[in-house]
Amino acid sequence: MSVPATTRKRPFRVQPALLALLIVATVELAAWSIAVPALQEPDEDSHFSYAQAIAERAEIPWQRSGGPRGVLDAVSPEQQVASVSAGLQPLLANLAARPLWTEPDERVWRAHDAALGPNARSSIEPSSAFANPPAAYLYDAAVHAAVGGSFFDRLFAMRWANLPLLLVMVAATWVLARDLFGDRQSAVVLATAVVALQPLLTSVAGGVTPDVLLCALFAVGLALSVRIVSRGPTTGRLVALGLVSLLAPLTHGRGLALLVPAGLAFLLSWPPLRRIPRPALAAGVGFAALVVGALALRYAERGGPTLSDTRAVGSYLWQFYLPELPWLNPPPFEGWTVRDVYVDRLYGTFGQLEITLPGWVTDALAAAGLVLAAGLLAAAVVRRDALRRLIKPIAVLVAAAVSAILLLHLQAYHSLLVDPGDPVITGRYLLPLLPVLGIAVAATLQALPRRAFAVAGGGVLAAAVLLQFAALGAMLTRFYA
Repeated sequence: MSVPATTRKRPFRVQPALLALLIVATVELAAWSIAVPALQEPDEDSHFSYAQAIAERAEIPWQRSGGPRGVLDAVSPEQQVASVSAGLQPLLANLAARPLWTEPDERVWRAHDAALGPNARSSIEPSSAFANPPAAYLYDAAVHAAVGGSFFDRLFAMRWANLPLLLVMVAATWVLARDLFGDRQSAVVLATAVVALQPLLTSVAGGVTPDVLLCALFAVGLALSVRIVSRGPTTGRLVALGLVSLLAPLTHGRGLALLVPAGLAFLLSWPPLRRIPRPALAAGVGFAALVVGALALRYAERGGPTLSDTRAVGSYLWQFYLPELPWLNPPPFEGWTVRDVYVDRLYGTFGQLEITLPGWVTDALAAAGLVLAAGLLAAAVVRRDALRRLIKPIAVLVAAAVSAILLLHLQAYHSLLVDPGDPVITGRYLLPLLPVLGIAVAATLQALPRRAFAVAGGGVLAAAVLLQFAALGAMLTRFYA
């Protein structure tokens, strides 16, 4: 990595390459949002119901634990009629079903919708989404109220309202990469393209979901954190980071992870800390990390503060990532591997988890992931001098990745004790970390000679484009073939 100048101010301008990526992301979201039938994105029925409850009842139905998942009786009568009359409910995860979208089908739906009573939009019971914080649903509720029209008018308007959030995520990744790579625009473009062309991200963004707002906030938070430790804190940067870090947990519980890199950025930029010798500071940070980790494990166990309780979580984490040891208890999952979470569900699974890419595609992606990991380690050795100069920004990114993944594992551990057949950490939960992945890919390839970087970077971009087309093709085949 090259080291950007810390004293020179470089105003943000929309570069042609960034503009091109923003246009590409816009086209991708339009394709996914229009082509995927209503309520077929993950938990879209519950997310729409939450926003509709806010818009129609003028109250926030946030509660400690949501209702059941995918229960038709919990949504409004209007949504029930649309789900049945348009064939949407039978379509869920049913590979043999197809949506009802002919003109006679539409007439049947309109007749049933017109016969509904006065409480057709407000009679709503709690569903699984009601356990989520309300920030994203307030945004969707405003769209719901402003657009009006039929059920489908409002649902698709809420889908398209994700566009500015997606563009913010792409632009924030560009800013983050520019602060790290300086004038190496090819590396900046590559890091941003990894995000803009990610098929699961654009698929999820094409539905009603809080995940897109969370991704945008995470990207902005990372960009602000790196800017603070790279160029120094200002009142504006600190206030903006504070607001983003508080809004993320109000969007989803997974947003709590953003507090870790934001807090680290504040500590690393705090003037009194700069006078502390680096070995002492490193020791203090390491001790604090151990304490926080121990407290997190204790919270995961929800029991007394004993070592035997925390060992179970440690054993689960070890056996998820590393070979099983004979003295460890059996893990609380059956056959799930790192590949299932970080490859198959992040790059190869869409919709209600029933749309998948061919096995040879995910095999190639898994091999590419191993090459990336080895290449990143080699790049760190080759560019160790630059790495030392960028130690603070890198620490922020590592803290973001570790905290987000650990939080997911703590939630997964509890769920696996009840249902060991599901790894819980599904692909869209990892989408906020896409900017970190983009930086890792660009940093690895940047260690190559310039010509080799051009060839390898072009190959990555070509593969990303092909993956996007493959995912769109699999979706179209699923619903319309």
